[in-house]
Amino acid sequence: MANRATAIKARVAAHKAEQRGSAGGPVTSVYTPKPETALKRRSIRQTAARMIAEKGVLRATMQGFTRAMHLNGMSLYYYYSSREELLADIMVEHLDTLMRRVCDAYDLTEAATAEQRLEAMIGAFLGFALTERNEHRLMLRSGDVLDERGRVSVRGRYRVLADLFAEVLLAAVPVAAPVAAKLAAMSVLGTLSCAALWFREDGPVDVAAYARMLTGMAVVGLAVAGVDPPGGAGAD
Repeated sequence: MANRATAIKARVAAHKAEQRGSAGGPVTSVYTPKPETALKRRSIRQTAARMIAEKGVLRATMQGFTRAMHLNGMSLYYYYSSREELLADIMVEHLDTLMRRVCDAYDLTEAATAEQRLEAMIGAFLGFALTERNEHRLMLRSGDVLDERGRVSVRGRYRVLADLFAEVLLAAVPVAAPVAAKLAAMSVLGTLSCAALWFREDGPVDVAAYARMLTGMAVVGLAVAGVDPPGGAGAD
């Protein structure tokens, strides 16, 4: 498992390098941003994500963002050439940080069992998604408005996450078919993404308890139904 996980983490690093470029700027940018420009872009992303969470993506426009941020005239276009570029940058930055948190959880549990590692990764995913609810909600609900380049970037990052979760699930249930582990991983990610929309941190179950519950469901479910599934359901 170690070699496969190392390869997957290398893919995570490659995605981050592709996104940020050599000087820390998003791949969507046509210039190398100065530090103050990067900070401004971050502020724009946060404001735009909040506005979209409140009004919906169809009612969110570059003109509306400009008014909300008290920018002058066309100055928003200095940072982003279109709404689609801005939305893609929000989603990609969110996913890059999410992948880093999940990989950090994986690394912190190197000596743990596969189940403990999976639990830590699930907790890291949900914990981060809850701190950036607006960005996570936008990622779930606004993918259809992206251009092809944006969709490829977002889907590619989600596949990296699915691969990493699938490898840990295979380590927990070695007799499982790889395709079943991939399906289970995608189901875990889908459940986590939806949970980020309704989960209450002050509710009867905290993040750690929910992570234990979801880990148990995934591992037991894969062990019961994931061994050589008939028909080889596709998960690509």
